[in-house]
Amino acid sequence: MKKFKANDNKSEEHEINYRQFNKKLELLNQILSLISDINQASDEKEVKDCIPALLQYTGEYTDADRVYIFELMSEKQDYYSNTFEWCREGIIPQIDNLIRIPAGSMPVWHEKFLCGETIIIHDLEKIRETMPSEYDILKVQDIHSLLVLPLFANTQLSGFIGLDNPELVNPGVSISLLSNAGGHLASTLNNLRMFRMLEEKQKTLESNLEELQKEKHILEALCVDYTSFYLCDLANDTLEMIKQSTHSNWAEIDGMTELKSSYTSRIRYYYDHYVIRESAPDFLQKMERHALIEYLRNHKRFAYRYQSVKNHAGHEYFELQVIRLETGNRDDYKIIMGFRYIDDIVQEDMKKKQQMEETMADLKMNNEIISAISKMYRIIYRVDLIHDTYEEISSQESVHRPTGRNGKISVQFTKAREKFIAPEFQERMREFLDVSTLAERLKNREEVSTEYRAITGVWHQARFIVKLRNEAGEVTNVLYVTRDINDQKISELESREELRRTAQEAEKANLAKTDFLRRMSHDIRTPINGIQGCVDIADRYPDDLELQQEARTKIRTASGYLLNLVNDVLDMNKLESGNIQLERKHFNLLELLHNTNEITRMQANESGINYYVEDGEIIHTQLIGSPVHFQQILMNIGSNAVKYNYDGGSVTVTCREVSYTDTTAEYELTCTDTGIGMSEEFQKKAFEPFAQEGQSARTNYAGTGLGLAIARKLIELQGGTLSFESIQGKGTKFILHISFEISAEEQEKKSHMYQNCSVEGVQILLVEDNELNMEIAEFLLKEEKMKVTKAWNGREAVEIFENSEPGYFDVILMDLMMPQMGGLEATRRIRKMDREDAKSIPIFAMTANAFLDDIAQSKAAGMNEHFSKPLQMEKVIDTIRFYCTAR
Repeated sequence: MKKFKANDNKSEEHEINYRQFNKKLELLNQILSLISDINQASDEKEVKDCIPALLQYTGEYTDADRVYIFELMSEKQDYYSNTFEWCREGIIPQIDNLIRIPAGSMPVWHEKFLCGETIIIHDLEKIRETMPSEYDILKVQDIHSLLVLPLFANTQLSGFIGLDNPELVNPGVSISLLSNAGGHLASTLNNLRMFRMLEEKQKTLESNLEELQKEKHILEALCVDYTSFYLCDLANDTLEMIKQSTHSNWAEIDGMTELKSSYTSRIRYYYDHYVIRESAPDFLQKMERHALIEYLRNHKRFAYRYQSVKNHAGHEYFELQVIRLETGNRDDYKIIMGFRYIDDIVQEDMKKKQQMEETMADLKMNNEIISAISKMYRIIYRVDLIHDTYEEISSQESVHRPTGRNGKISVQFTKAREKFIAPEFQERMREFLDVSTLAERLKNREEVSTEYRAITGVWHQARFIVKLRNEAGEVTNVLYVTRDINDQKISELESREELRRTAQEAEKANLAKTDFLRRMSHDIRTPINGIQGCVDIADRYPDDLELQQEARTKIRTASGYLLNLVNDVLDMNKLESGNIQLERKHFNLLELLHNTNEITRMQANESGINYYVEDGEIIHTQLIGSPVHFQQILMNIGSNAVKYNYDGGSVTVTCREVSYTDTTAEYELTCTDTGIGMSEEFQKKAFEPFAQEGQSARTNYAGTGLGLAIARKLIELQGGTLSFESIQGKGTKFILHISFEISAEEQEKKSHMYQNCSVEGVQILLVEDNELNMEIAEFLLKEEKMKVTKAWNGREAVEIFENSEPGYFDVILMDLMMPQMGGLEATRRIRKMDREDAKSIPIFAMTANAFLDDIAQSKAAGMNEHFSKPLQMEKVIDTIRFYCTAR
């Protein structure tokens, strides 16, 4: 090669052109080499392995930004997909964005491709009007110019190959290059695909042939016990043999050339010469071709069993089967008729029939014996202790069943006990009917018995009698019997009861009196002793005002204790009923939550569980409720969250105040764990007593299954709700909603702004039937400069209010238990009056009735507040101040 000087510009230009030419030539040789490799490829993989390099060399040769192939997909050829792509460095690939491009979205191109036309675009903006759809697709790809050629395989359009932003100075060369490469590529791919399809079809044909061969062998195996098959045309009375055994009686008939190939004549001959008539008296009637046609109108199959003259193989019992062929013609009655020998089936049926007759004879004898015994017993069960099963021999509903009801005896006993036995005998009978311990109880005995009373009041005796022991002497089978002993039991109980009644009642009265006095003596004497002592001290030092004040304070405290004691005594009947008695006492919500969380946190730490407390917005903390039972609910839920968790799991608890009124606040508490969760089936019974998921729960997690049942019962008693969301293996979230009465301390916070407000001139309607109580209340109210109008019963109060000017009274203080009309009825009548102030005037109950249901009745009647006697007048006056100022 000639050397040029560095400063000779013209020589440098020639050298650059020479190098570019050599590079173009080298790229062209590589392209032609790849085309040759594609033509010689033996499968699609070899072709597809060559395509990336072919696109790269083509792109470098044409100085394009991107070279790509789109294939026309689907049998309808209605969309294109970008299947191969090469991009110059720095150009963003588009192959993932150009999948399933509808042919309709490039209508101009698609029409030109179908005509074999090449598309050359020097400036994209110039096709904006003529090719609007194509312009929109190309514009977003930053394409300024392009060259696109259709690809054909055997004159069929298969796609197109294109160049983005190529050198278009001499497009003919690029067109020729793309046409050559694309044509070879499309033809080769199409030929390889067609070859692959032919191979697949060949394999399918071979597979189908194998399946047909298998079906032939299966059919031959299934028909092994058929001696003859015939194709019959009932409509045309023809018969044609398909299969014939040499041992078949039909073989002799088919060998008789004098018989025509008539269905009717051959069936008649076969019946006359081979069928035992006693076994098939209606054979000809059933097999007559018109009768068969009528039957096959509504049935696909007809079968008939009979006995024939033994054939050469010794077969004499046959089943004739007729199956109608589906030809698509309703009037076409072509059938397949087959003869199958069933000697083994008939022999087995005969054997079973003989055994059944022998069994029935035994059962008849047993039935007579059992019928006699069952007159003495209400129920007789035969029980298998090994398999926990029973068979009912007789019952009240059916004196005897040879094949009576049966099932799991443990399940049957449980159902019968819960359904028929009186509650007070449930536990005794649960132990007596426990079949798991029965073998041990009968170890050295032949029977065990007990007595019980049914829910109908009738007395019965139940007895287990040993029926069978194994070689080790262990009981395996027993009889369970029950009989009516009502008459003798009632006579026995009446005699016994008559002897004991007087002594028992006297003893009961003495014990009750002694127990009551013993329990109450100390509690009553202690505060009385304190009151008397304070009075004595006050009498000795009448001039010591400080001592006098201290004595009064102590007397007030002791009398308050006595009042609580009286309330407890009055509530005794409810305590003895066995129902849970909720408390109504002040508590601090934050303190209760803190204490509960600390206890549960310790349990979590011991179990390797992370315990989190998320803060929620709580406005009211001083509440009135039953804190002990509320804490019990939280402890049950928290303990379960820890107990049924994974090692390293977590428990998260929250509490937030969701709403409140002047007197109550509603809270939502949640407990979320990452534990084992509950299955959908178990969630339906999670709140049932003793409910646990699977037997593994009793092994892996100690507990009785009562926690959730107790929690839900307690929350419902407190007017709340408890629900949960759970996913097995992922965890559980419990949601608790409950409302509490806001404590007076909390109400005092709200009413603090009213403390300095005057109640002077407030009009009070005071309703009280007790003269002393009226005098005390009137004095204290007038001390605060309020105006008092007195009413001595509910009827008088209603009349005074009804005759007053609207808005005249500000507050009504109403006693509950009064003559003529009580306070509840008076309140209801005032609230029903057709005047504005009747609905809004504050009405406060003043009563010695201090039970929770008394308070509820007051609220239900329309009263705003409930004050228990003896009245705390400071609290009453503060409440009057609050309501009057708020109005």
